[in-house]
Parts: sequence; C-alpha cells; structure tokens
Amino acid sequence: MSSRTWHFIPTILCVEKIWASKQNVQDVQNNFSNMVFYNNISTSTLPHGILPLPNPHQVDPVHARIGIQNWVTLGICGRGMLLDLISHQTSISPSKTLPYEHVVPVSWEYMLTPLIHLLSSSLWSMHPISMHELEECAKAQGVKFR
Repeated sequence: MSSRTWHFIPTILCVEKIWASKQNVQDVQNNFSNMVFYNNISTSTLPHGILPLPNPHQVDPVHARIGIQNWVTLGICGRGMLLDLISHQTSISPSKTLPYEHVVPVSWEYMLTPLIHLLSSSLWSMHPISMHELEECAKAQGVKFR
C-alpha cells in the first residue's frame, strides 16, 4: 500500500489534489482562528500543516472530522441554497472576469503553455467569498432566505 501525504488546512482537507469539506459558509474576513464550522468544529481544534498518512485505512478520527468521507457512514442531512456566483460576478464586472480570475495576455507563449500552469495561480490561491457577495448574488437571482 502506498503512502500518501495529507495536507490539512483549517478550512479544507486536501488529499493530494482532491479538495473536500463539509464546512458552513462563513465570512473568512473575521478572526480566522475563532471560526466555527460543521458540527461546531473550531479552526483551533483542526490539525494544521502536512501530516504523513502511511495507511489511508487507519486515519486518526481527529484528522478527518470534516471530510466528506463521513457522509458514507453517517449519511447527509442538510439545507442549502444554490447561487450562481460566477454568472453574477461576471455580469457585474466591466471586464466580464471574476475578481480572482487569473488573466493572461493572449500570445504565442499563452497558446503553447500547458493549461495547468495558466490555472495554477487560481487553483492554489484563496479568494474568500464574503457574506455580502452571497447576499447580493441571491438578491440579483431572486433567491430569498427564510
């Protein structure tokens, strides 16, 4: 069995290049160390940094409390609203781009560079979505929270 390295980040669980989380949406501009997610899990109680994982079948439960693997054994019950944030943000942007979109000028170098390199800055960077942005998107799309 091959060994994997899990990268634990307070808001998400990244296993190699697969991102998974059951956290509630929050305004990350608040004090990050005091944020509380799904099942009252605080960021201060989550592991940070890179942790070795020699056997993926023997993971310390503390290290996998907010992963989507819990849905398999416990099921999922929740509530949510779907918002098309990308359509909303591009409709209000004069340049029709997202605030976090990686913009590369069109050139031969652009056409010859592998796509993954062009996307790498947006794939591995963080763009927090504020509650205000979600509320504006919901209002524009006629979604009402009850």
